Amino acid sequence: MSPFVGGMWVMEVCRRERAVELIEQDPYWVPEHRTVRLLTWGKGLEDRVVVL
Repeated sequence: MSPFVGGMWVMEVCRRERAVELIEQDPYWVPEHRTVRLLTWGKGLEDRVVVL
């Protein structure tokens, strides 16, 4: 079994700065031992699609 190597947060925020603020307030965030990469996650389809 390999060691734990990271995690993922899914956030809904209005600004990138708010996401950074949440990360930096996390008690498990230790900048000396962790890196962060912020990505935008968008919808594939804007409207709900029902397939029958």
